[in-house]
Amino acid sequence: TLTSVAPRVEEIAAADLTEALAALDWAAADLAPDLPSRIAYAGARHLVLAAATRERLADLDYDFARLEALMRRLDLTTLQLVWREGPEVFHVRNPFPVG
Repeated sequence: TLTSVAPRVEEIAAADLTEALAALDWAAADLAPDLPSRIAYAGARHLVLAAATRERLADLDYDFARLEALMRRLDLTTLQLVWREGPEVFHVRNPFPVG
């Protein structure tokens, strides 16, 4: 029998969000204002950041070492970088420098 952990969502500290954005070379204005940044957990921790545009999501060129250091400090498995195309369609990228 498979047993799942109870999922939860946590706020991310402002300083940690600032560091994540800096590592990604994203500005705060690059985030979708209607989807707040959060840490999601359902057995592993993932930082979820919603891009305001599809172009922002597509143009991914990040500081590998800086993002890896942040992810290790926050015990993150991945980042979930998302862009919402519509109510039921999301485009997602998953940087994984801790791999």
